[in-house]
Amino acid sequence: MNKLASIYFLQRLNLPTIHPNIIRGRSESQVRREVDSFYHNRELGWVLRCGELPDEHARVEKGLPWNKLKDKEEVVKGILKMQKDVGQRYVVFCHPALNLIRGGTMLVEGDRVTIEAATGNDMELSDMFRGHRNPEQTIVFKPGMMSHTYSGKPVLTRSDLYDIRSVERRLNWHDLDAVVDPVVVEFSRLGDGSLYIHDLSVVR
Repeated sequence: MNKLASIYFLQRLNLPTIHPNIIRGRSESQVRREVDSFYHNRELGWVLRCGELPDEHARVEKGLPWNKLKDKEEVVKGILKMQKDVGQRYVVFCHPALNLIRGGTMLVEGDRVTIEAATGNDMELSDMFRGHRNPEQTIVFKPGMMSHTYSGKPVLTRSDLYDIRSVERRLNWHDLDAVVDPVVVEFSRLGDGSLYIHDLSVVR
């Protein structure tokens, strides 16, 4: 499943994720009208991302640009530029920026789960998600966390692991290809203590 399809899938599982504002218009007047419908001033600003329209049978898109902007005019101009850069194949979507303090990826492979984690803000964690930064901690365990091994410095807390365990259980108990094909989940802990799931992708 591609990026937007994975976000809607996470919503159906009632997992904490974004609510994307998909920009359908391509002209400046259309984009301004759509931004007006959701924009409000936020200290942390807004994230601009892009992807194909939701398709549960498509592969997840890799290496697409993203940006974080604050003022309404910056958001409008950023959307128009991103639309031009990525072309007609992709749509741009926006969501509120969040205060990320640590995060990582969870790879679910049947009876084996591998978590790679690091501390950092959204830019720093994005580098790790894209393979441009090494994780600070690696944890390997079996579903249910009955046995596990750790390497690296401590990043994730017991509370983090409890919440991630809940995500893994929902995936393994849901009728998803997780039982056959590996599934990768990108997650973060926010400054307010809540857990946030960025994306989910089935590895084939």
